[in-house]
Amino acid sequence: MYTVINVAALKELSTSGLEGRAIKLWLCLASNQDGYEFELSPAYIQKEWGFTDSTFKRAKSDLIDAHYLVPLPNGNYEFYEYPQQAKWDF
Repeated sequence: MYTVINVAALKELSTSGLEGRAIKLWLCLASNQDGYEFELSPAYIQKEWGFTDSTFKRAKSDLIDAHYLVPLPNGNYEFYEYPQQAKWDF
C-alpha cells in the first residue's frame, strides 16, 4: 500500500542519466523492504508494473550496466539503492 524510499538515493537516481524504463524498474525494486527476496520474474513485473517483455529486459540490462542490479554467480541478482563499484567479476 505504501513504501519508504531513501530520498538521497532517489535524488541520485534522478541525475543518473538512466532512462525512464530503468527508473521504473528501480522504483519497483526499491519499494520492497530491505532484505526482501523474490524471483525477478518478467511475468510478475509485466503484470504488476505494466512492462512489456522487451522493456523489462532493457530496463534490467540498464540497471546491471549502472551497477544498481548485480548478477551473482548462482544466477540471482542483488539490488542496491546506490550503484555499486564494479568489483564483481564472475
